[in-house]
Amino acid sequence: MERDRGGVSADNVTRARRALRDAAKRLAAEADTAPWAPVAPPDDDDVAELAPQTTAAEDPATDATPCRLLEVDEFFVGRPALGADFAYRDASGEVLADVRVLHTPEHTKLDALLAGESRRHVDERWVVVHDGEPLFFVEQYRATGGPSYGVFSPDGDSLGTYVSEGGVLHHNVVVREASSAPVATIRVRHHRHVITHANGAEIGYCWRAFVAIGNDDDDEAWGLRLEGDADLLDRRALVAAPLVCHLMAFPKRHFDSGGEIGILLVETVPPVGLAVVAIERTLDGLYWLRRRLD
Repeated sequence: MERDRGGVSADNVTRARRALRDAAKRLAAEADTAPWAPVAPPDDDDVAELAPQTTAAEDPATDATPCRLLEVDEFFVGRPALGADFAYRDASGEVLADVRVLHTPEHTKLDALLAGESRRHVDERWVVVHDGEPLFFVEQYRATGGPSYGVFSPDGDSLGTYVSEGGVLHHNVVVREASSAPVATIRVRHHRHVITHANGAEIGYCWRAFVAIGNDDDDEAWGLRLEGDADLLDRRALVAAPLVCHLMAFPKRHFDSGGEIGILLVETVPPVGLAVVAIERTLDGLYWLRRRLD
């Protein structure tokens, strides 16, 4: 009998291989004839574990109320009456968003004075808040010498810039979008601050809707009526227009607003007092005329 090097008979190897092939054929035949059993669906508990968890913030039914301020085409900002809160309101007087003033330590009026820049509102940040969340904020844009203002997202990203071009009786303004490209202008026509698109189409206009008798510049309200959209300009930057008009508005005279110094000088040094009173009244007339024509 022939044997291989391992001492195992070649016939034995052949019979073993034949047996393995026969066993494999039987297993395959049994697998083909066995009944098919579908995979059972997972239990409800398993489905709950596999399903993605939806939080309340992701559920559309529990989303915060949309801000109407970004949807309506006519609204007002300021104080519509003495003692009222400074806020955005619709035509019926309903508050659309609050306006809060924060004082920023980065810039001071002394810094602005030394730099030859506008000192009005230089250390203030006007934040527009809806349902406790900030929508945007406005603060002075210090890259120009005039009273210019930037509009920023809550994260500090630029949404637009209102750059004042100066003027004795009116503040003409160039409106820039986030990348500083001019997209609109504001020109005063018959007490309306008309917003005009770069292509010449009128977007809308702002106007001073209320002003209180007194010396508080914040006791006023500005309105905005929109008749179109500015391409490339974020809606929030457009909504900020009446607030910017309020911040840019010519101020009333604050130094010796009650005339006490002038009256005291008239009693003590009549010639000097009369001269001071005359200067103050002239300034009051100029301030009144500018605000009247604004």
